[in-house]
Amino acid sequence: MAIVLDADVLSDLVKHRADANARLQDALAKDEIIYISPVAYYHVLRGLLHIRATSQIQLLQHLSEELEWNDLTRPVWEEAAKLWAQCRSAGHPLADEKKLDGDALIAAHAKALDSKVATRNAKHFRILGVGFEDWN
Repeated sequence: MAIVLDADVLSDLVKHRADANARLQDALAKDEIIYISPVAYYHVLRGLLHIRATSQIQLLQHLSEELEWNDLTRPVWEEAAKLWAQCRSAGHPLADEKKLDGDALIAAHAKALDSKVATRNAKHFRILGVGFEDWN
């Protein structure tokens, strides 16, 4: 099965966190396809640019070239909107209603790719009803 990296896991990888790197290497050794979510990439990159973390930016760019990349399509955006609305209607808001919710986009993207999400935020992905691996 393929795996889509959530922003928290991608951030751990560019910060050289040993546990995240070990999990990534284990998944690659099992020939799992690893996707970098464009939403996670954006989230991590903007933070790194803000603090001018040049070496981490270079590592993020390297990972984006080595791992799989799949852009968001209109059906993914539509599925994310449905997930967001379902969660809010069920009393489980994932973010302020005026903000773009990255977890809904990542969940919809993972569904479209028939993948699970590697995350340290299992609660949100459980609510969103998408398969996940808790990388805590």
